[in-house]
Amino acid sequence: MQTAGRLNPWVSNERELMFAGCAKIKPSLEAYERAVVIWDENANEFRLGLILPRTANAYPMGHLVIHDDGGETYIYYCHPFPLVRVEAN
Repeated sequence: MQTAGRLNPWVSNERELMFAGCAKIKPSLEAYERAVVIWDENANEFRLGLILPRTANAYPMGHLVIHDDGGETYIYYCHPFPLVRVEAN
């Protein structure tokens, strides 16, 4: 499990990954933890991949757009606007 750092959502050890954003919600409907989970094919369930800082104003969610920007490839998360990006390599 990672608690900080870089998250590559596409390839790990030369294999494709499926992941999703999630949140833990209090009964008052306030999110108190946000995270990224990764699908475990062997267990047939999502596993915790990255806990995001509570102070984060933006986090991965929405549709993905892959874009080449000056020779570097990035993945943009759009909900509806691309406010978060990560390196695709």
